[in-house]
Amino acid sequence: MVRIQTLACVALLFIAGACFPTTEGAKPKKERTKISVDDPNVLAAKTFAQKELRKLCDYCNDELRDTYQNMEVKTIRTAEAKPTSLSDGTMFFLRMTLESTIPYQGKSTDSQTVIVFQNADGTYNGISVERSPFLDQ
Repeated sequence: MVRIQTLACVALLFIAGACFPTTEGAKPKKERTKISVDDPNVLAAKTFAQKELRKLCDYCNDELRDTYQNMEVKTIRTAEAKPTSLSDGTMFFLRMTLESTIPYQGKSTDSQTVIVFQNADGTYNGISVERSPFLDQ
């Protein structure tokens, strides 16, 4: 019985090794690189992000939808870039201040980091936000 258990453990270790190979020979993780907020790629990513952010609330209540549709990127405070992990694209990390001419519950500005995903061919395919702008949740 002990021999069967030992063989079973050895077999599991072999399978685990095949399913979860070591990172030997893997590409090193690339770190974020600071770039100028005036860089043309950052400005293009900002424009894309603003268009996408305005769409986030197309189906919200009227007050919140109006706030989002009148939102614009007031400033980019910092910008960083990093290659994407699974493709040849780039992720832009933009720390920005957003402003809307129509406040939501008294709030007309918000700051957060928006990640913009750029494909290798220069087109953009999406954004990621920390939380919904102008909402504290």
